[in-house]
Amino acid sequence: MSDMKKLIIIFIQCIFFILINSNDLLSGQNLKIEKIDARSAYPHVKIVVTARSDPKTHPLDEQNLTIYEDGDLVNETIKITGQTDSVDQSHLVISIDSSKSISKKFMADIKSAAEKIVRRIGTKDKIALFRFNDDVTLLNDFSSDASMIIKNIDGVTRHGKKTLLYNAMYDSIDLIEKIKQSNKKILIFTDGRDEGSCVNVEDIITFARNEGIPVFFV
Repeated sequence: MSDMKKLIIIFIQCIFFILINSNDLLSGQNLKIEKIDARSAYPHVKIVVTARSDPKTHPLDEQNLTIYEDGDLVNETIKITGQTDSVDQSHLVISIDSSKSISKKFMADIKSAAEKIVRRIGTKDKIALFRFNDDVTLLNDFSSDASMIIKNIDGVTRHGKKTLLYNAMYDSIDLIEKIKQSNKKILIFTDGRDEGSCVNVEDIITFARNEGIPVFFV
């Protein structure tokens, strides 16, 4: 079980360097700057950082974290608070192309594959479900109710004249980026055709990359 630590650092200048004295914390997405606020309390700057550590083997406290501003140590400004989190919990967005360009057989395969994924979720895992054609519709927000999610998948039908694929991708990222846990991803079932979206593929790539959210396609 991991332990999320929120580090709130306030100091005068914006030039800084953060060093965590543990190689384990430097792997993966264990350290992430969530927010930099240089406006609300100017000239003070507030930085919110999340870091993941094992409280048994690598407890995170002020001794583990070092911050330098213009070469000067500023550790006295650090405040650490814990947040409950579980590395076992995952958040997944499933987005299904329900346009007429999807064949009946492909739609049946999509439903079968999506339902198998839902049946394998853990008790703490949560899935949100979109379908998209002429518009993008959220069929259910994040939930662990597998039977309800499967029922919603089963109810997806082929209709519409357009395929708002990029809009669906954007809405999926927008929904999941609000989750402040690291184990999250998006799975999109589609034939890859986009028709009529108001955003383009460059917008999607930038959005997903900035938020650090993996997007997978079937």
